[in-house]
Amino acid sequence: MNRIKILLVGQPNVGKSSLLNAIVGSKVIVSNYPGTTVELSKAKKKIEDTEIEFIDTPGIYSLSHKSEEEKITERTLFKEKIDGAVVVIDSTALERGLYTALQILEAEIPVVVALNFVEEAEKKGIKIDIDKLKKFLNVPV
Repeated sequence: MNRIKILLVGQPNVGKSSLLNAIVGSKVIVSNYPGTTVELSKAKKKIEDTEIEFIDTPGIYSLSHKSEEEKITERTLFKEKIDGAVVVIDSTALERGLYTALQILEAEIPVVVALNFVEEAEKKGIKIDIDKLKKFLNVPV
């Protein structure tokens, strides 16, 4: 059996835990205030002959060692053997989320960008050209 380890990374309250729940049906605690995930939450999903371990990391604003959450996430990104990361970004604050995504991309970690709160962004008149973003980042969005 093949095994893959994927991190869910992003700022606080962008929907990392909700995405994990949607993918694997786990019961990760979800709230609307920062700091809910202060440890790593892990869940596995088997697809055909591949077992995927998803690791929900604490919300971070950057990879700067300033907070305990950032230290945990950075340690997991760089010290554990991982196969890639899903960077979850709030579409209403795209620029802030891209800062973290670019830091991870600079470390040459395979990335998929997941845009969340798309409907909220549209209500605010924010339009994201996904094709242009894919081309700019050179990763799936």
